[in-house]
Amino acid sequence: MSSQRKQSIEEDGSTQESLLFAKDSICTMRFSFPIRQLSWSTEVAGSTRFFGANKYRALSREGAVLQRYFPLPTRSSLLTTTKLSTPHQHKHQHLRYFHASSSKMVVQAGDRLPDDIVLKYIPYTDDLKELTEVGVPEELNVSKEWANKKVALFAVPGAFTTGCSRTHLPGIISHLSELKQKGFDVVAVLAPNDPFVQSAWGRANKVFNNDILFLSDEDLKLAGAWDVILNGKRIRRFGIILDKGVVKHVGIDDKGVKNASAEALLAAAQ
Repeated sequence: MSSQRKQSIEEDGSTQESLLFAKDSICTMRFSFPIRQLSWSTEVAGSTRFFGANKYRALSREGAVLQRYFPLPTRSSLLTTTKLSTPHQHKHQHLRYFHASSSKMVVQAGDRLPDDIVLKYIPYTDDLKELTEVGVPEELNVSKEWANKKVALFAVPGAFTTGCSRTHLPGIISHLSELKQKGFDVVAVLAPNDPFVQSAWGRANKVFNNDILFLSDEDLKLAGAWDVILNGKRIRRFGIILDKGVVKHVGIDDKGVKNASAEALLAAAQ
């Protein structure tokens, strides 16, 4: 369907509607009139629709066409509600084009590890047996390094915090051999702390090897890509199984340690 129609309607003064119909029934509506009611934006099948509720009902032939192809949404289906200026504030207020951007989705099974994710860590060496010793951080492009590996990736809100140090990390350490038996090539613990803190946290928990990688996502690049940022600076506690770069299982805990535990990943591992 490809056509262009215009109609002027007087209602409470000067009111004008301009409707443009594009090919394949993709509709863009432009309104120019004082608006006294709310306006809604809703997104369906990737196309954004725009409605001015009372003005929409005031249309005649155009309204019939819109009702056929773009039914007015119910209150339960509204995604956003925007209060517009009243006529006495802006006599010639125009309804602007609102773009309903799709919010990020929290990581779920079937997602892929994003490209070019580079994390930092300090590989363990014998020189770091003493907790006061400091190693040299290295970059690890996990997108490339884990492309053909099976990975048990655990995330914690912060190193040296109560739940992470008393429950989550000890559980990972105690089940490390079982995780390896399940075929995991890599077991890693991710935190928003810098690599120096991560290295010290591992050694403070007597991990004197590289069997568990203590990775730093201090710029929250991976956490942001997976929408698991907590309070703007932390990472939500999670346990994820990656197989050749594809997420196979996700367990997230906002309180306590259950879904993100090593036990939960062992139960989900195949």
